[in-house]
Amino acid sequence: MLAGEAMAELTEAMSEIYQLMQALGANDEAEGQKQLLEEAFGLAEKPEAE
Repeated sequence: MLAGEAMAELTEAMSEIYQLMQALGANDEAEGQKQLLEEAFGLAEKPEAE
């Protein structure tokens, strides 16, 4: 249960950081950080094999 709460808190914090970076005009950096985190947590979209 604590792990779930911790992940929820982390997700919320990362969302707020992403929004702040965008508000500050750091869109490229924000997108890069988002992609790195998605890859680290296994959330990145995988290209479909043809």
